[in-house]
Amino acid sequence: MSALQVEAMLSEAGLCKSNSRILFRYLNQFFGKGKFESEHKRRAYFAGNEFPPVVDRLILEDKTIIDFLFKEPDKMLQQQINNIITREQLQSLTRVAI
Repeated sequence: MSALQVEAMLSEAGLCKSNSRILFRYLNQFFGKGKFESEHKRRAYFAGNEFPPVVDRLILEDKTIIDFLFKEPDKMLQQQINNIITREQLQSLTRVAI
């Protein structure tokens, strides 16, 4: 499996780094080495593609301070599209279903 497929599988299954290491340890024992991309290659593939959240602060009338984080969906989607899809792949695109 490619790095992209492995990360999609782990994300869909909701596995964190430590749980994915346990899973791959058992899979490598059963199937042998070389069936999946290594964690090092997966991390290198996605390095620098993080979308940082916006940090904001809300002060209520009673002087309570609430710090919160959020990601703007439109900018996050635009950033992900720019990192995943190349201009050559867009040449044959006819429609997008969202």
